[in-house]
Amino acid sequence: MDMIWMFAYDKHYDLYDVLRHVPDDGLEFTEWLERTLNALDTPRSLVVSRSHLERTYAYHIIAGRRQPSRDKFIQLAVGMGLDIETTSELLERAGFAGLRPYKKRDAALAYGIARKMSVPQIDEMLFLAGIEPLRAGYPDFA
Repeated sequence: MDMIWMFAYDKHYDLYDVLRHVPDDGLEFTEWLERTLNALDTPRSLVVSRSHLERTYAYHIIAGRRQPSRDKFIQLAVGMGLDIETTSELLERAGFAGLRPYKKRDAALAYGIARKMSVPQIDEMLFLAGIEPLRAGYPDFA
């Protein structure tokens, strides 16, 4: 049993006890992303370039005007240089499942993220392992 979820099984807690201890920061996704980007001290143009997303599309994601696929958010996280845990948080705040260590593709993505691989390096690794790359059309994608 996962220790994180022990409170759910503990008969001494009622729902209101549990909810009082949830560290909800109340931030919407775009607010959280803005704070995270500001904390990086990396120019947005460099984040966008590293993400290998189309420039305008990436800025629309950051502004909250686009709701892309999970893979596009992963590309953005790689462009931001996020670690595995923060990438998972980004995904969850965007409404997707975080990275899961029991899924082969997610484990491979985490491997690449932990080693600070670029999006093209991650795509090549995934492709060579017979796993769907992040970018559609890889390896023909420039």
